[in-house]
Amino acid sequence: MFKNLYDAIKKKDMLDVSYEIMDNLHEQTYEMFKMASKCAISGEVPEEDLIKMDKEINYMVQMIRKNVLEHFSLSSTPNLHAGLVLISLIIDYERIGDYTKALCRIRNNFHFSGDLDPEIRENLEKMAEAILKMFPEAYSNIEESYSSKTPKITSFEENLKEEHRELRENILQDYIGKNQALSAAVAASQLRRIAGHLDNIGTAGTRPFPKLGFKPGASSFED
Repeated sequence: MFKNLYDAIKKKDMLDVSYEIMDNLHEQTYEMFKMASKCAISGEVPEEDLIKMDKEINYMVQMIRKNVLEHFSLSSTPNLHAGLVLISLIIDYERIGDYTKALCRIRNNFHFSGDLDPEIRENLEKMAEAILKMFPEAYSNIEESYSSKTPKITSFEENLKEEHRELRENILQDYIGKNQALSAAVAASQLRRIAGHLDNIGTAGTRPFPKLGFKPGASSFED
């Protein structure tokens, strides 16, 4: 996987190794998110498990950086675009790891250990479900490389944003306790951030390198 970003070097070098690590990085963040979303919504999963997984993510990110640097330094025909895109992608994955780890701390941070209001729980569950769909979509979009169509992953992110807007209205109800409201609001914000990074990953093949990580219209000078 991820081979369409890099096809110039026939022999296996450090970029090839980086793509193999990237596969593991994707799977690790995916599994970590599944655990962390349960932690935020239901209070399940010990934080220690996620801390260990996050350290493994950090290690993989550092290895890919090292490999890309080695490729740039030692290859007679370095694939600059592939290396730079790899660096951009792993930044997104590293941030996803941080946000998923933070999801598991939210209940403790706001001293909330009870059950969520049914409507708020449903909002958060639908946001998490959208992200679970975004993970494989982001992965497959890298394979498809450049395309003129709007990736499906962006529509998943838009649905998540709509669910977030509804959640904000629900937590303003008088019967929702402060601790629960804060826990739900922060969890939703973390989910929004995770979705944004997945959208960056899933649209990397549709945007030139200078615009990676930016939504259309984010710059004052658009082509």
